[in-house]
Amino acid sequence: MTEYDPDAEGNGEYIVAVVRSAGAVSSVFQRKVKAVFEQELGGASADEWYSVADIAAAFDEIERRAGRDAMESAGRAATETLPWPEDAETVPAGLAVLNDLHAGAYRNSDRKFPAGRATFELVGDRTARVGITDDYPYPASFARGSFRGVVSSVTGGSATLTPTEPHDGERAAWTMEW
Repeated sequence: MTEYDPDAEGNGEYIVAVVRSAGAVSSVFQRKVKAVFEQELGGASADEWYSVADIAAAFDEIERRAGRDAMESAGRAATETLPWPEDAETVPAGLAVLNDLHAGAYRNSDRKFPAGRATFELVGDRTARVGITDDYPYPASFARGSFRGVVSSVTGGSATLTPTEPHDGERAAWTMEW
């Protein structure tokens, strides 16, 4: 199994997006998320960079405390925060640039994808097979939310994801319809 780059750091902008998404659920949930980030990262600031290992530990703890649905909402919110290119007007176009945007959220690595990546294959006009690689260090629920965030960001619509068998090199996969 391939591991993420332990030297890589993630952009705090996305950590702050997770805190904001928690606030949309409830102020109690937002306080819990802030407490986890304080414990695992020493806080949450858009101007800081955080160890991927520490981010992964924080996300795992949030999922443990709040559940998969909450972590999925966080993934969606973080993806909706991404600076989407103007030409990403369709779901396939959004999926095509997702990895570049994900890779751009990290530094201090010689890897193109220091924290894993998404996989996708268009299988119909409004259906794709999506997944995450073995070296994606965050909860699968965060990735599910990220895929939903792509659909929301580029179309304003919603998506359903159904689990499917992962390919070699994938940790999880879904059939996504929008």
